[in-house]
Amino acid sequence: MSLFSIKSCQLEDLYHLISLSRETYYQAFKAFNTRENMNDYVMRAFSKEQLLAEMKDHQSSFYFGIFQNQRVGYLKLNEYDTASEGYEGPSIEVQRLYVQSDVQNLGMGHFLMEEAIKRARSKGFKFIWLGVWEHNEKALRFYEKFKFEHIGSHTFFMGDDPQKDFLLGRII
Repeated sequence: MSLFSIKSCQLEDLYHLISLSRETYYQAFKAFNTRENMNDYVMRAFSKEQLLAEMKDHQSSFYFGIFQNQRVGYLKLNEYDTASEGYEGPSIEVQRLYVQSDVQNLGMGHFLMEEAIKRARSKGFKFIWLGVWEHNEKALRFYEKFKFEHIGSHTFFMGDDPQKDFLLGRII
């Protein structure tokens, strides 16, 4: 039996999603960015209005990772019916996969990625991809374990700071 479970995020979970999104993003990136750029990005990307719009998008889905009856991580998947990042057919994107820092290294990230792949396969997708900051060595090693390969890059703005995200993908 797994230590972890997954729960689909519903509209009534919006405030939990806002809180967990902000907390995990700050934990992951505050040491590498200015306070102003972090605050600018987090307040826009994880505002009530933005996350509510994303939750209502029929091509997106959110899931909480549960450990000891607590929401300690989350996953956001986006489905694409047409060609997208490096693949000619329908694909699924892991747009967000974050785990609280105090429970990292327990396997929750691994559990969430396995869930993402399982859900992608169950919906008939053959390709899964994601973007990851070029300097996020821990995440890059994590995705390498799941056989993701470099398929491109794009610019991501953290406030007013242009940063490079590597695009990684794999056949599933």
